[in-house]
Amino acid sequence: MYICESLNKNNFKYLIDLNSKRSTFNELNQDFVDEFKRQNLLKKLIIKKNVHLLKSNDKYIGFMWIKSGISKYQYEINAMNITKEYIFDISTYISLINSFKYAKMLSYRCEKNLYNYDILKKLNFYQVESNYELEIDLKEYFELPKLDSISIEKLKKREEEEIRCFIQNEVFQKNGRIPITVDDIYCDEVQDYYVDDGSFFIKQDGSHIGYGQFIVKDGEPTVVNFGILKFYRGKGYGRYFLKYILNCLKRIGYNKAYIKVDTDNTVAINLYKSVGFTQKSSCSLWEKKVTEK
Repeated sequence: MYICESLNKNNFKYLIDLNSKRSTFNELNQDFVDEFKRQNLLKKLIIKKNVHLLKSNDKYIGFMWIKSGISKYQYEINAMNITKEYIFDISTYISLINSFKYAKMLSYRCEKNLYNYDILKKLNFYQVESNYELEIDLKEYFELPKLDSISIEKLKKREEEEIRCFIQNEVFQKNGRIPITVDDIYCDEVQDYYVDDGSFFIKQDGSHIGYGQFIVKDGEPTVVNFGILKFYRGKGYGRYFLKYILNCLKRIGYNKAYIKVDTDNTVAINLYKSVGFTQKSSCSLWEKKVTEK
């Protein structure tokens, strides 16, 4: 029989050990201990309520850490892990999930390994989106041909956010996607990962035809929000723009760069591979409606 406990001063030391092994189930599981240390006293009290530990015969065998999402009853799983002896026992995960009685919907971003996708399916999670992470070694600068009508300029903060918003919504338009707002972009610009000199527009004859940027997390640069407006695709502008951004990263001193792409976006995948990117990993966003209380 499994017992779930909320995180407290008596079991915190066991959480530290379980947290250190969090990557066993999912490389994307977040580090609770690091996050906890960086919070003030009030926030520490709040996030402790969102961590539950699982016991079997007085032994702590797993934990789950969630945070609130876009609605009162929707939560994201920041980390979930069960020790190796119990990792294939589906009832352990069910016990943890059901211990969060206020959660009606869970979402979880997971990097694929040999077994975790199968476990999520057995738990009735369904795959919402899937993408590849690609990487490239920045050994040499790319040669950039001179294109008379094309220019690349840095985004002017507090002046061009609406243009960025329009381009991103046009480039990434698809069924079910909620368009971003200018406020979303302002929020992006104050995050720790944001790089002031890392946001660019590509222009043709002075008109904005695409946007791309790089961010830096844990010392690793990733190209994000990259795309060209549909009318201007197929003319080599995307390849030119991507090489320009990669050259900027090499000039700063980075030896590697990363980019993520939807697994069904074959056009973008072919573009990135033609520049020299190779697949590093595959991850998906999963969701589950929690009804079995």
